[in-house]
Amino acid sequence: MSVALTTNRVEVERHAGDSMMECVNCGAQQSPRHPVIRANGAARPFDLYRCGGCGLIQQFPRYSAGELAALYGAAYYVFDESEEDRWARAVQQYVIHLLPHETKSPKRLLDVGCALGHVAALAQRRGWRVTGIDISANAVSRATVDFGIDARAGALHQHVNTLPPFDVILLGDVIEHLPQPVAFLQSVRSLLAPGGVVCIDTPNFASRWRKIGRSNWIALNRYHINLFEPETIRDCLARAGFGNVAVRSYTNHRYETWASRPEVQALIAWLPGGLQWRVQKLLSRYNGFGRWSGLRRVKPHTLDEARARVTDFAHYRLDGIPKLTRDNLAVTARVHG
Repeated sequence: MSVALTTNRVEVERHAGDSMMECVNCGAQQSPRHPVIRANGAARPFDLYRCGGCGLIQQFPRYSAGELAALYGAAYYVFDESEEDRWARAVQQYVIHLLPHETKSPKRLLDVGCALGHVAALAQRRGWRVTGIDISANAVSRATVDFGIDARAGALHQHVNTLPPFDVILLGDVIEHLPQPVAFLQSVRSLLAPGGVVCIDTPNFASRWRKIGRSNWIALNRYHINLFEPETIRDCLARAGFGNVAVRSYTNHRYETWASRPEVQALIAWLPGGLQWRVQKLLSRYNGFGRWSGLRRVKPHTLDEARARVTDFAHYRLDGIPKLTRDNLAVTARVHG
């Protein structure tokens, strides 16, 4: 993947004395002094700062339009996962975000950031009328061919005038990528039917693992330019005209155990070789623990298996789980008023 940024250029801009940061959420102008997370070369060629007004964690210096275009070019969809891992993740996201809104009569779902179409295909098989959108033309093509999804390539604003109203709009791992999250959410709001709901899945900067892992936290990469906490996602949604906001948190089933955490692996790497092996062996014994351990042990391999597994985990909804310290925020909101 080609990213039109160099560490040297970032360093020069960071230390420019008259450089001001304008918050992409509240618009506050400020002189960034102390980054929360420092740049890490090509892996993350920018610092992350906390807005002194609203608290949003955001990239500075910002990517230019050209740099964003290069970042999300033809080679963007680079996530290397097995098919069973994709289906397992689809089951988890469906149970958390869409199952609570499932009804006997078909509802219209817009899956923004549909990727290869696994969540969209699962929703379609369970009775939803589904439309998908993704920035990657290659991913959209595969979703259409593999699952018959009505999927469209490009950004949401390119399609907003040609789309019908939707009952549910899913933003799975999307909002943290966007240079203007409030304007984007306003476009989302315009596409919701009366009584419609937006469901958001995004990394939780307030998670305990972020505090433990610091710069090794799993959600830090060159694509995530805005990172939210429970209060900042509420604030962003309110500015976009949403109300009735509910925030929960959970962890991707693949990263529930200590052995699977990159933050832990970064610490283990500092140990002598023999000790590393012993610690890894000890941690592997606990792989069966966690709320979603059953999904890790027996992963679906096909769409039909994924559909059946939704029933197995139906009781794993996030209702009644008040803790907001897990890796991902699961958010629902409706049009205010």
